[in-house]
Amino acid sequence: MAGFDMLSAVRQLAASSAILCLGMALVYGQRRGGPPAIQPKPEELAQISEKSGRIEAGVRGLKARRANPDLLADVEVYAKAGRFLLEFPELIVTQPAIDHAILVLDEGIARARQLADGASPWNQGKKQIHAYYSAIDGSVQPYAITLPGKLRPCPSCAPLRVDARPAEQHHRD
Repeated sequence: MAGFDMLSAVRQLAASSAILCLGMALVYGQRRGGPPAIQPKPEELAQISEKSGRIEAGVRGLKARRANPDLLADVEVYAKAGRFLLEFPELIVTQPAIDHAILVLDEGIARARQLADGASPWNQGKKQIHAYYSAIDGSVQPYAITLPGKLRPCPSCAPLRVDARPAEQHHRD
């Protein structure tokens, strides 16, 4: 297939999956027979706005310090989530979803602080949330990685090596 870029396709699939998961998480608990939908209280929306603003301020400071763009995207995506929630508050329909949204924004604030201190501990562990800047429009796009548990390679199996490069780099190895 001419012009097919596997890395871009994987990124778009991951971003679409992450957005679908975010949408499902936001409507958590809203199912047949579940509790009736609620609207976030003004003070909860103010808290979301304040936390999103703190993340955005942290991102501006990190950009001024020329932080690693890959790690910066991992922080900025939390600000985008906050802006998304403020723009579409009708997506937060249960109290657990509201509480979870506020905790997620706290994670974004913590990431900004960690990156300012030169650390990125979110790159460790089995489940990781990351982001990248779209080559199409420059927007920050989320994706998640779940790494397998302990692997037991068979003695006769060859090791697996995976190299990923930006789409604009064309190499022949």
